[in-house]
Amino acid sequence: MSFSQIAATLCVLWCLAATGIVAWRLQQTPAPIDTDIQSMLPDSDSDPVLRAAMLRAGEAASGRIALLVAAPDPANAEAAGAALRGALDNAKVFVADSADAESTGRWLFANRNELLCEADPAQFDDAAADRTARSALAALYSPIAPVNGDMLAADPFLLTLRLSQCLSPVPAGVPADATLISGRLTASAFRLDTQAAVTTIVEDWRAAWEPKGVTLQRAGAIFHAAAAADRAKTEVAIIGGVGGIGVILLFWLAYRRFKAVLIAVSCVYVGLVGGLAAALLVFPSVHIMVFVFGATLIGVVSDYAVHFLSTGPATRWAGAAHRLKLIGRPITVSMITTTLAFAAMALFHAPLFAQVAVFATAGLVTAWAFVLAVLPRIDTTPRNSDALAAHWRRLEDLRSRIIVSPALSGACAVAILGAVAWGGLHLTYLDDPRAFQPKEAALLAEERVIRAVGESTFAPAFLLSEGNSAAEARAVEEAALARLDRSDILATSRFDPSPARRAENAVRIEAHLLEPRLAGQLAAVGLDPSTVDARRSDAVEPPRWLEAWRGATSGRHYLVAPILADGVQDVALPPGARLVTPADHYATTFRAYRGFATGALLAAMAAAGLILLAAYRRLAALAILVAPLAGVTAGLAIPAAFGEPISFFSLVAALVLLGVGVDYSAFQWEAGRDGDGREDRWTAVALPIDAATTALSMGLLMFSATQPLRNFGLTIAIGVAAALIFSYVPRVVARRSARKSIGEVSS
Repeated sequence: MSFSQIAATLCVLWCLAATGIVAWRLQQTPAPIDTDIQSMLPDSDSDPVLRAAMLRAGEAASGRIALLVAAPDPANAEAAGAALRGALDNAKVFVADSADAESTGRWLFANRNELLCEADPAQFDDAAADRTARSALAALYSPIAPVNGDMLAADPFLLTLRLSQCLSPVPAGVPADATLISGRLTASAFRLDTQAAVTTIVEDWRAAWEPKGVTLQRAGAIFHAAAAADRAKTEVAIIGGVGGIGVILLFWLAYRRFKAVLIAVSCVYVGLVGGLAAALLVFPSVHIMVFVFGATLIGVVSDYAVHFLSTGPATRWAGAAHRLKLIGRPITVSMITTTLAFAAMALFHAPLFAQVAVFATAGLVTAWAFVLAVLPRIDTTPRNSDALAAHWRRLEDLRSRIIVSPALSGACAVAILGAVAWGGLHLTYLDDPRAFQPKEAALLAEERVIRAVGESTFAPAFLLSEGNSAAEARAVEEAALARLDRSDILATSRFDPSPARRAENAVRIEAHLLEPRLAGQLAAVGLDPSTVDARRSDAVEPPRWLEAWRGATSGRHYLVAPILADGVQDVALPPGARLVTPADHYATTFRAYRGFATGALLAAMAAAGLILLAAYRRLAALAILVAPLAGVTAGLAIPAAFGEPISFFSLVAALVLLGVGVDYSAFQWEAGRDGDGREDRWTAVALPIDAATTALSMGLLMFSATQPLRNFGLTIAIGVAAALIFSYVPRVVARRSARKSIGEVSS
């Protein structure tokens, strides 16, 4: 076997093996696809406690839902609410808060003499004890008080009721003509099946009850996620459909063969499957964001196919060696440059970037090998080769009439420089993930209604306490709560204090409440002291939900205490405690990612210069960098000049522009070095096809409603156009350099 046959065989075997590896790994349970946003964080393994706590808090926050059912007739509202609650219960997707109420009540009763509403036991003095006794009497004589004789006999001060009201904030403003259903989902709010189940239940319920005058207000991450999924489906159908149809028509108009479309799709497929297989071999799981980066390979890999396909009609399907000679060096330079741009991400301390580096490197190398080793054996001379070659010559003739004049290039350069100057003065950044996805105004309005009755489905921040043991973490939380002194913190140590705090609470309750006031309280409510056991303590299991806010990782124990209202105090907390605002933390992450991507872009640009010097051994070859520089600069600056923010995803698009810009310029350089000028015309046709393919496959994302995708699409669409316009510069420089070399040889 010849070397080319061996290379083709090995490439095909790897593509088949990669397909098998991907299919095998994706069938495993659990699937090796990581959806944890924590995995995106730089140095995510350096603070495992924070990572675990944010995951715990995120799951709890996203899993909360609240539904407010209202009607002019309170009985109708109650019946409609019961119907909705029953449907959710039957679907096994929802656990109502009321399901935890009984176990929580038993726990509070059993521990009533060791728990306090006050975060600092010292605050429970004689005045606080007097208020407790008087509030119990007031509640006793209230017409709606949930009090009976058995409760009074064991809890004459109604400490259980007091604790349930102060430790478990409950909605207090639900009107009489409404019913509030609140609780947690049994599965992730971001699973499509969970969204479908809840959405179907709500829509069916609305169809049955809204004609009767019943209204529904919703709150919860699942409703925003479902709305976003619907928008994404619409965008994929429209943007993806238009782009796909456009690429097919483009290839048909250029090559007049559907086989050309299949070849391009094959190149994209082997690039993606090769990259994914390598990532799944190296890492136990791959983050879902890697697939987003994978989409960026489409624009680069499809260019490889376009170049090879174009050499067919341009050379009347000459031998494989001749066709490979035309594309071998420039496509290799492009591959190495783009690979280095993505591989540079591995230098930064983030697991996601390491996965992207492996994925992109393996994908680009696989596609490059497939084009050079396999395509010559697939794209053979067609039966109507003469007609196809004549069609291609007409395209070359048409393209030759379109000349990029120095005036046009100068005007473009001035426009880019002006955009850089203006954009630099009005530069804005988008790092806050809360602004990534637009939220429906109707859902936001419904959430405000639910928040007005005292129910909140999210906690904007939480108190994180950690220690070497569970007891130490609990002691840290208790000390932090004493300094914060807020009633809107759902802290497990308030329900289950440390032994020392329990003893201190018990002493305060005995000294200020039971000992001096019990006899008077019994007389006031008319109870026989012989029938009262106010100090009775029952052994009960703690509520299951308490464990949801406790955890241990890497030898450290931690407690998460959600803060249920906006605003975090700037106070000095004890060692081991900190206040965490997840949204701010993620914004900091994406801000760091922008820096990482910028560093990778600069490093790749510098490496590209060295590669060009090594490949062409001429200083003039650095002119190849003009097009990628113009593309990156225009793609970032022009949107910024018009008020579009720059995000991490803009810089990811810039990495793509670096690859395609070098690709365009390298082929123009090779065309400029063609001494006889007979075979350089095909490049002038192939490059616009490259640019149009990239714009259709990725640039159309500029119409997305999701801001990061919009940033990505705008950068690609504008940058590709600029790179194409300035790709003629290396052609001119190469031609002059070639003439100079010929003159030197002649002299």
